[in-house]
Amino acid sequence: MPGAQGPSLIPAHAARTGRAHPESAMPASQYQLDATQDADTLRLTLRGSSDRETAAAIAGDVQDLIARHSARRVLIDMRKLEGRLSTFETHALVRAYRRDLTAARIAVIDLESNRFVNRFHEQAAADHGFQFRFFENPAEAESWLRGEAR
Repeated sequence: MPGAQGPSLIPAHAARTGRAHPESAMPASQYQLDATQDADTLRLTLRGSSDRETAAAIAGDVQDLIARHSARRVLIDMRKLEGRLSTFETHALVRAYRRDLTAARIAVIDLESNRFVNRFHEQAAADHGFQFRFFENPAEAESWLRGEAR
C-alpha cells in the first residue's frame, strides 16, 4: 500500500462486534483506528475509549498493520483515545509485543496528562528492544521518526 492517499477506515473493535458506529455513539471501551500510509510512514489515529482488554486488542490491530505494511516508521496519534493502563498493565502489554517488529520506529503522540505512564511505557518498550517514543508535540514526533534528535 505504499503511496496510498486518503484515510482508510479500520473500525477494529466494531468489526469484532459486528456494529459500525459513529464516534459520538461509541459504547464504553470501543475504539476506532484510522490508517493511512505515505511514502515512508504508516500513520494511525485512535479514538474512542480503552480499558485493559481493549488495549490488548488495539495493540494487536496496530501490530498487524505494521507487519502487513512492513512499516519501518509508524506515527500513532492517541490524543482522542480515552483511558490508559496502569504501569503494571502496561508492562504486561509490552511483554506481549511481537518481537518481529523491533525494527519499526514508532512515535506516539499523546496528551501531557498521560506523561507518567507514557514514560514508563517507553522505557519498558526499550527494555524489550523496541524503538518506541512518546511525544506531546507532533512536529517533534515527526522529527524523531526521520532520525533527527529528540
